[in-house]
This record gives sequence, structure tokens and C-alpha cells, in this order.
Amino acid sequence: MRFHPLLFIATTALAAPWSGDIIQPNTPVGGNTGTAFSLVAEEGIILKTLRFWRDEEDTGRPFIRGLEVTFTDEKKGAAGKPTKTPKEFTFEPDEVITQMSMWGNGIGTKTGRIYFKTSKGREYLAGRDEPEAHQTEFPMDVGSGILVGFSGQSGEDIDHVAPVFLKTLKKERRLEELKLEEFDLTKEGLKLESLDEGEFQFPADGGKEHKATFGDTVEKTVSLGFESSLAETFSLGITIGGGVPEIVSAEFSAGWEITDTKTEKQEFSKKEGLTWNLEVELKGPEDACKCTASVFMGTLDLAYTAVLVIDTVEGGKFRIPTSGRMKQVSASKVVTSCKLLSSGEPLQSVKSLPAGDAAVAADLVTDAAALAAAPEAEAAPAKRGLMRFPRRWLQIGA
Repeated sequence: MRFHPLLFIATTALAAPWSGDIIQPNTPVGGNTGTAFSLVAEEGIILKTLRFWRDEEDTGRPFIRGLEVTFTDEKKGAAGKPTKTPKEFTFEPDEVITQMSMWGNGIGTKTGRIYFKTSKGREYLAGRDEPEAHQTEFPMDVGSGILVGFSGQSGEDIDHVAPVFLKTLKKERRLEELKLEEFDLTKEGLKLESLDEGEFQFPADGGKEHKATFGDTVEKTVSLGFESSLAETFSLGITIGGGVPEIVSAEFSAGWEITDTKTEKQEFSKKEGLTWNLEVELKGPEDACKCTASVFMGTLDLAYTAVLVIDTVEGGKFRIPTSGRMKQVSASKVVTSCKLLSSGEPLQSVKSLPAGDAAVAADLVTDAAALAAAPEAEAAPAKRGLMRFPRRWLQIGA
């Protein structure tokens, strides 16, 4: 970005800046002339990019001439005067400052040098390359390491300046009072998807009652995310105290339910295993049936408002209003059904088995593959006890 060569006007504080109670105190370094400026981000916003310009007095002492900041909401602020090419630094979303020091210009009239190191191991230096032997280094208290701006005094130069850090924060951050825009709880973004199906026939050679296992595990991707104007730094490790929609389902019908006490990570994307396992009892040819396994998948994209709660290690608590869009992909529990082929009525002799027993059906897939590859003469006796299923053979036993 190019700047007009005339003097920067020292920018006044932006609207609704961070509360002074969460700011880590630091003493400015430099002289006492110039007009006060405050380049501090709004609540929930932090500094993204900084630029410092240096210049030299007639004495040959380098000093900081101009300063510009860009925040994570893309607002900008500036003080002092630019000269030639600035030293620029852009923070990564989860990068914080672990060490910062400042120096004067050697005669106590201006800010001469600034150095810092970050959690990513990167370093930044602006102003004088090396301090004079008699100069004092002024270490800054970086608190949490989250830089939200600078304050100081300036005219044509940066007469003195101090960094504005947030105090040390607890890792746990919470999103409370979540409110979503109105949506249709009965059908918004809901779709029934088939997971598997198959038919069971009583063995041709008759015999006693027979049982079949209908079970498997299928993975579906589920996710929850909150887009917000707040800095990404505050989204890391956040939890939500209730208000997240869940799918509740019955046979071939489903709807959304707003939870009150459920706590989720703010943002995740994962593979969720959907497991079902039924034991189907066939008492005679009249019990021939078709079984299905389905799931309701739900997709939401809704506007929301909430309050971000941040705690300092000193015991301070800060509540920051926020808003954005919640994007969610959810899966219901598996919906299963077994119906008689003759009438379409539900088969009564069906019961659920423990989810862990679903592995039995998976093992039978391997057995069936070997059986299918065997010569027909060898396989025929064994196949009399098997039912053909899409993607698997299922064992029928007395």
C-alpha cells in the first residue's frame, strides 16, 4: 500500500477497544513530545500486520519514524511519518509474541529500536540495527503474547510508544448464549440416506428355525463450525455451552432438537462410525423379509449471535458479543427396518444385538469371499446355510 508523502495524522482510538482491565501494562519508550495516539483493536480483534519506518537524525542516530497497523478485521491505523520501505511483519493465526524489547534513540527524545520473537521462532527488528553501548534495553511484559495494538505520542516521528498486549489468558474459552436464526425444526436440511439392505429367505432344505445377522458399520463425515469476525486466535480450543442442534429420529421420520446442556468443541470435522446389528429369526418360509439400514443426514447454515467468554489467569472474566454463521453437518442414529416380503408388515422376530457383535457380519464377508472362489462341488454344501446379500454373505444357523 502506498502512502501520501505528507505527515500521517495520528489515528484516534478505534470504536469499542479492549477493556483496560484485560490490557497488560507497559511503559512507553522514547521522549515526551508529540500528540497522543492509540492504535488499539476492537474487542475480539487482534493485530495482524505491522509496519515500522526508520529514519536518521542529523546526528546519525536511527529512530522509528512511522508506524502502521492492520487488524484482523482489516481496519488500519497509523502514526508518525513513512519514509522509503517499511519493515513489515504479518502474524499467522495462532502465532503470539514470546519476547519483546525496545530502546530509545540514545539521547532520550524518540523511540529508536524494537525487537520481538514469536512462538513460531520468527524474529522482527525495526529501527537501529544495534543499540549504542550506553543504551538501556527495556524488556516488555508480553502477557498472553497476543498483540492488539500500540499507544504512544507522535508528530512527524514516533516520540514514544508502548505495545498493547492482552494479559495472560486461560486456555479454556467458551461460547455462551448461542442463539440461532429461526429455522424449520421438522425438515431444514434433512435427508434420508440408505446405508444397506438385503433379503432373507428360509433355507430351501427347510429344517428348524434359523437366524441371520444383519449388521455393519459405515462411516459418515460430520462437522461443526462457527464463522465469526473475531480473531481466529480466540477460536482455538473453544467450547460451546448448549444451543447446538441435534437430529432426533424415529422410523423414517426425523427432526432437529436444540440441546440445552450439551457441550461441543467449537469446530470439528470427523468420521463418525454408524453401526447397526440385528438378529433376524426365520421360523418358516412365510418369514421371508427385507431389511434396510438408513440414516438421516442434516446440513445447516444459519446466522447466530453469542457471547465469547475469556478468563485471565488473574481471575478476570470478559464477555465479548459476537456473531456470524454456524455451519453443521450431522447424522442421526441408524434407522433399521425388517418387513415381510409377502405383506410389507414388520417382522416381529427381530432383536438388536450389542454393537460390538457387528464385527461378526464383517468377518463373514471374508469367509464368503473364500467360499465364492471355491469349486461349486465343494461350496454347495456350505452355501445351503448362506443367504445372498448385497456386498456380503450372512450366516444362517439353527
